[in-house]
Amino acid sequence: MDSLAQHYRVVAPDLRGYGDSEDGEHGIAMGDFSADLLRLMTEAGIDRAHIVGLSMGGFIALQCLADFPRRIASLVLADTAWSLRAAIGAEQADAFYESRAAMMQRGTPMAELADALTPALVWRGTRSPAYAEAWASMAQLRPASCLRALEAVRDFENPLPAGRPPVRTLVLVGEHDAVTPPAASRQLAERLGLPGVTTLAQAGHLSNLDQPEAFNRAVLEHLEAAAGKAASTLFDA
Repeated sequence: MDSLAQHYRVVAPDLRGYGDSEDGEHGIAMGDFSADLLRLMTEAGIDRAHIVGLSMGGFIALQCLADFPRRIASLVLADTAWSLRAAIGAEQADAFYESRAAMMQRGTPMAELADALTPALVWRGTRSPAYAEAWASMAQLRPASCLRALEAVRDFENPLPAGRPPVRTLVLVGEHDAVTPPAASRQLAERLGLPGVTTLAQAGHLSNLDQPEAFNRAVLEHLEAAAGKAASTLFDA
């Protein structure tokens, strides 16, 4: 954020159920996150924004493009997919959800969940310098909200038609992403009608933590290329 904020107003919202935002009482879908971002943009006086979405944030970015395309200047879709089911299949998507849900439903402390899951999120696992930051972020999650978000990820159906999106779009992926592997990003780019994918070497699923300089450079180059449809605000979902 410090790097990108030298050039743009950068907004990193606490999504519903995360950080200082309220949990909500019922299930949630990507459309709810999208509606929240639109309200935030309107209340903050933001007409158009570039949206950078990583992992679930990529699903939210795609939903935003379907819901309010005229408010979006460009997209960065990092370490994400057309949908989880499209990326790894329905059976594996269910298993992805059930394995994590079972731990939370047993009352497993989030710190233990972070111990179990964080090594797969960063390159070189616990030996990665990004591990501590990723672990701390996961350990702060609230179980009920995390479970609702996992359901939303499992059930997300991309609302966009196949074909080139109406805004400049960059697809980024860490070469060692074990959650949404590079093949999923290539599939996403193909369905969006994009010429290719930018792959970050020595990076896992959280490529922005594993290779922050390369990640920021790729994003800034993308934003410069999108200058014809410039916006002063960048949403980091």
